Amino acid sequence: MEPSPDGSRAQKKIKTVLRTVRMPEELEVKLESLAANKGIALNALVSSVLNKYVLWDSLTERFGFVTIPKTLFHDMIDAVDPERLQELARVHSHQLMKDMMMFWFQDTRVDNFLDFLTRRGRYGLDIKVELKREGSNITLIVTHDFGQNYTAYLRTALDTEFRTLFKIVPAIDSTESSVMVKATLGT
Repeated sequence: MEPSPDGSRAQKKIKTVLRTVRMPEELEVKLESLAANKGIALNALVSSVLNKYVLWDSLTERFGFVTIPKTLFHDMIDAVDPERLQELARVHSHQLMKDMMMFWFQDTRVDNFLDFLTRRGRYGLDIKVELKREGSNITLIVTHDFGQNYTAYLRTALDTEFRTLFKIVPAIDSTESSVMVKATLGT
């Protein structure tokens, strides 16, 4: 969002509709409690939950995504040989990503890949994603809490996806908990 002349950020107007939904009273009580704990209105919580379902849950269910505790995921990543993780990234990541983009977006453009990663960062719970665009140049920063093995996996997966799916050679740098990808997108 662009800053307004006074320096504040203008709110983007979103067209809304009024919808009446029937639900069990017990569910309403639980939702009210969750909304109060988050400090938001019930309407905002319900909109957020529905948005997540539409943009993430309904699509990931079709691909067999699973939810596991972060500590278990971290331990599983640590238990796998790092070279094996990178091999899995090279062999499976780009085909799975291509399949998912075809299903979700009906094509494999790089913008759709970036949209997927942004959604994954928002809803997927394993990574956080920051994307900066300046013209045709992008900087993609992916952070996580799962150690060096996961960094190696993500680095290899991202490199493979950019090179294989989009024919773009990215510049990649990483730390123990992050991967930064810089690339120039074709026009």
